[in-house]
Parts: sequence; C-alpha cells; structure tokens
Amino acid sequence: MFNNSDTDFETLVLLFRRASSLPELPGSALRLMHVIDSGSASAKDLEKIISADPGLSANLLRISNARVPGTAPNGVSTIRAAIMHLGQRSVRTLAVSLIMQQMSHGKDVAHEFEVDQFAKHSLYTAFLAKYLFARRNLATDFKSQFTADEIFAGGLLHDIGLALLARVSKESYFRIHSFAGRTRMTLDASFLKIYGKPLTELARSAVEAWDLPELFGMTLRYLNEPWHCPDEYTAMCCLNYANYLAQKFGPITEHWECTSALMPEVEAEMALPENEVATVLEHVEHQVAAYLNQEEPKAA
Repeated sequence: MFNNSDTDFETLVLLFRRASSLPELPGSALRLMHVIDSGSASAKDLEKIISADPGLSANLLRISNARVPGTAPNGVSTIRAAIMHLGQRSVRTLAVSLIMQQMSHGKDVAHEFEVDQFAKHSLYTAFLAKYLFARRNLATDFKSQFTADEIFAGGLLHDIGLALLARVSKESYFRIHSFAGRTRMTLDASFLKIYGKPLTELARSAVEAWDLPELFGMTLRYLNEPWHCPDEYTAMCCLNYANYLAQKFGPITEHWECTSALMPEVEAEMALPENEVATVLEHVEHQVAAYLNQEEPKAA
C-alpha cells in the first residue's frame, strides 16, 4: 500500500479546481463554447468571435472545405458560409480542438510526458469514437443527446488529465510514470494504483474550473463505467471501446508495451468483426496523419 494517497489526491484536486493553477485556454475557444451553449447565438455572433482569431478562422475554413467539397467553385471561402455548412455544434467541436492543441504544445511540462504521442493517441481515440458512434447510429438509430462531432470532441479530451498532471504537478506525473514503467501498466492504471482514485476525477475538476460544457464532465465521469449512465450507455461505450482499440493498436503515451482489458459489457455492446477493425484502423491512421499535418504550424 502507498502511504498518504488520500491526502495527496485531495491536494491534486485542489490544484485542479483552481483556474489559476491550470494552463490558460484560448479565450476565443471559451467564448465560442459559452455563446453556443447559451442557446441564443446567431451566425453573426459566432462570426465575430471566430474572425477575431486568425488561427480559429483558418481551422474553420479548412475543416469546412474538407467536409463539404464541391459546394462552390472555390470551396467555402467565408466564415459565415463555413458556420452555416457545419452548424453550431460542429463549430463548438472545433473550439475543443483548439483546447486540445493548447494541451499538446508548449514546453512547460514534465520531461517524461510525450506530447506528440499524447496528441496522436487522443486523435486516434477521437476518430475511432466518431466512427463507432456514427456506425451504431446508422445501424440502430439509438437515441442520444450527442452528435458524432461531439463524441469526437469527447474522445479528444478523454485523456486530458494526463496532460494537465504533467503541467500542474510534474512530481506527481514523474511518480506515476516511473511506477507504470516498472510494472508495465498504463499511466491511468498507475495513477489509480497509487492514489486510489481515477485520473478522470481530477480532469473533471479542471473541466469545472474552466467552465467547459457538461458534455466533457459527463464523458470523463462515465468513460470507464458506462453502465452508470443508462441514458447515454451506447455513447459512453463508443468512447470506451475507441480508447481500448487506440491503446491496443494505435499510438500510446507510454514508452513501453501495455494493454488494457476490454470490458465484457463494452465488448457485447460495441465489438467489431476483426476484418472491420483492420479496415477502420487503417482509415483512422490516415485521418490522424492528415489532421496533424494540417495542424502543424508552418515555418516562418
């Protein structure tokens, strides 16, 4: 047993609940989410926020043209047109992508934290979750308050606790990283073993401190226990299974080989045939590569 784990965990919770302890998020992304969640945002309101951020504007136009090719001779060329094509909920997902970029860049992190691998794993999980959600919805038309794009956003942020821990408490990250490496377990499992609480609980504290949409608090809360969320059981299983596939077949944040067990409930609900898994993974790898290539800042 590890000593003082409860005290250590509570100290981390306090750190994660203080906005001043957390990395500063892009103001434009937060404003965008808040105005959309207010329910009264117009296309003009969104256009004003997006146009004030060159990076956000460029990403919106890129994504819009990638998703609606051929809609105009020269593609989608204005912010207003892109908003109308994508819809507000997809625009909110774009704001989440900016948050993810913020977590995946910068040097003020624990030395052991693999920034590039973290970004790849998060994207891998996000694309897989979106595919699984859309596939299941097409097959059974199940009810969910989420869209496929919002499930993608949930996948992007499913491991945000790791990125935050590597910034907010480098010593704690070193601790779980060292133990995980010695025991060949995942970083999440190492955190749970040492602190007696899931890392997602810390991440939820940050989501509340940042005042992010409830979607992210829900996905973090039920990611590893989807049966506790019967109203969104299938959606949560999509995220859980996507994370399992990404951990088993995709890029991982750990330096060592480690696997997570597939929960029997999730397997019964979501498992794909082996031949489909191979096809989907190949497609997702191309999606992740394309996304990262387009997101990389260009040299001056």
